[in-house]
Amino acid sequence: MVQGLTPEQFNQAIAVLAQHHTTKIMLNFPRNGFVGDMGRTHYRIHIHQCCPGCTKDLHAAGFDLQMGEGGLEIIAI
Repeated sequence: MVQGLTPEQFNQAIAVLAQHHTTKIMLNFPRNGFVGDMGRTHYRIHIHQCCPGCTKDLHAAGFDLQMGEGGLEIIAI
């Protein structure tokens, strides 16, 4: 099961997202209604809207994308 992004991965993903226009994200969407240590030891980023170049750059930076209940989740490879 995907636990989330480490603080370093989170910062790297945000840096990639910030380079693109019209990107809408949701941070730390609970998994199955459970928050746990989210926001302290691991993080989640869900994309609701972005340009195609954003997904390409995320893949190039070592991330994968997984569709889930909160949108397109960024996961580390």
